[in-house]
Amino acid sequence: MGTEKSYHTKQKDKLLSLFKSDPDRCFTSREIIGNSSLGLSEATVYRLISQFVKEGKLKKFKGEKGALYQYNHCAGCTHFHMKCLQCGELYHIDSPILKSAEESIAESYDFFVDNANTTLYGYCKGCKKADQ
Repeated sequence: MGTEKSYHTKQKDKLLSLFKSDPDRCFTSREIIGNSSLGLSEATVYRLISQFVKEGKLKKFKGEKGALYQYNHCAGCTHFHMKCLQCGELYHIDSPILKSAEESIAESYDFFVDNANTTLYGYCKGCKKADQ
């Protein structure tokens, strides 16, 4: 089959700039659609988000109210991630224990973990403390 062509457009620039301007923030598609300064249609937002996730420019997370999207300033990372379910903070972690588990999985199951796309969910110290 043919290859998909990707064109450089002002809409792409606007949407990617939004994510790059606040790289640690997660956005819902509804927030983006509701941002009148972007001037992007609903169809354009969904199409571009899908394309950016596929290209690795955005990371997709499951949130309480649906999908959340965040700029992937870590494309090609070789470490794992942790995401706080309360505040949404994303942490980059280099753990010898997780690295060992990754190697063990590869050796035992002939399965290779994509740790750049592997996220552990839980609660950060600040949110856990606030809950007590």
